[in-house]
Amino acid sequence: MTVLLRIHKTQLKAAHPMHQGLESHLQINADAFCDELTANLMKLEKVTSYDVIQMLVTLIRFFLNFYCLFY
Repeated sequence: MTVLLRIHKTQLKAAHPMHQGLESHLQINADAFCDELTANLMKLEKVTSYDVIQMLVTLIRFFLNFYCLFY
């Protein structure tokens, strides 16, 4: 996923060179957004499968408890 974002960002820069004015400002914001998203995805990729399973079990328990409150 991280690699795909980097490739997409590179393609966007090649297809849309920065210009003066609003477009330049929007490109900088898009670059910052892509950089932040890439950094967050890299952090998420470090999560082990055990942690993912534990999070899923916790979510399932939460939803089951929530569902039981209303029925």
